[in-house]
Amino acid sequence: MSTYILRRLGLAFVTLLFVVGMAFSVLRIMPGSAAEMMVTDQGYAEDVDRLRDKLGLSDPVYVQFWDWSSRLGRGDLGESLYTGRPITEEFADRFPVSLRLGVMMMSIGWIVGVPLGMLAAVKRGSIIDELTRSTAVLFMALPTFWIATMFLIFPSIWFGWAPPLRYGPFMDDPIASTKHLLWPAILGGLPISAGILRVTRTLMLEVLRQDYMRTAQAKGLGQRVVLYRHGLRNAAPPLVTIMGLQVGTLFTGTVILEQIFGIPGMGRFAIEAAVRRDYPVIQALLLVSATLILVANLVVDIAYGYLDPRIRLG
Repeated sequence: MSTYILRRLGLAFVTLLFVVGMAFSVLRIMPGSAAEMMVTDQGYAEDVDRLRDKLGLSDPVYVQFWDWSSRLGRGDLGESLYTGRPITEEFADRFPVSLRLGVMMMSIGWIVGVPLGMLAAVKRGSIIDELTRSTAVLFMALPTFWIATMFLIFPSIWFGWAPPLRYGPFMDDPIASTKHLLWPAILGGLPISAGILRVTRTLMLEVLRQDYMRTAQAKGLGQRVVLYRHGLRNAAPPLVTIMGLQVGTLFTGTVILEQIFGIPGMGRFAIEAAVRRDYPVIQALLLVSATLILVANLVVDIAYGYLDPRIRLG
C-alpha cells in the first residue's frame, strides 16, 4: 500500500507543477496586453508601464517566475487590484461560505441519490424504476442556472414568496445563514443526486446478479442487511471515484448559484474578478481551485486503494 501511495503522490506532484505553470502563464499568454486592458477598462494605474511594474511584468520571465513562486511558497497570493486587500484575506472570508454550500450540495446529492438508486435497482422494470430514472434524466438535462432562475420567478409570481437573498455571516446568525444556503444547496444537489442515482442503479444491478448476494439471501439475512452490507459495500469503489470527480463540478455549480442567490463565496468572487479584469485574483483562483481538485482526487485514489486491494496491485 505504501508503494501505491508514493506513486500517487509522485503523480500529484507532477500535476501540481503543471498547474503552477499554467497559473503563472495566465497574464502572459492572453492575446493582447492584459495590463493595457486593466488600465483602459478599470483604471488600476495611471499608465500601462506603472501597472506592468506593479505586476512584475517588466522583468524577464524567469525572474517573474522566481519572484512569483517564492511568494507563493510563503502563502502570498498577491493583492486584489480592485479591493487592494491581500487575496489570501479575500479567500479566508469567502472560502468557508463556498465550502458550506458545497458540502450541503454533496450531502443532499448522496443522501437522495444512493437510496433511490438502490431502490430503482431492486424494483427493476417497475413503475418506481421508470419514475426515478425519468426524473433523474430530467434533472441531468436541465441547466442549474435555469432551474434556479425559475425557482426565483414562479413562486414569487404565483405565491408572492421568494427565498432569502440577503446573506448574513454564519457567526452572526447561524440559523439565518443556513436557511439562505438551504435552497441553493437543494437546487444544486438535485442534479448531483440524479447522476449518483443512475450510477448506483447500474452498479447495484451488476452486484445483485453475483453469487455472494444469493448466498447471503439463502442464509436468511434480511434484505436491508444484504443490500447495504454486501451489495452497497461492493459497489462503493466506483461511487467513491464519482465523488472525487464531482469536486470539480461543485466549483462551477457554486459559481452560478452564488451569483443568482447573492452568496458572497468563491464563485461569485470569480465572476466579479472577471468582470473587473482583476487578473491577479483570477490567477489565484485558478491555482487554488485546481489544487483543491487535485487534492480531492488524490484522496479518492488512496481511498480506492483501501476499498479495492486489486487497484494497488495494478
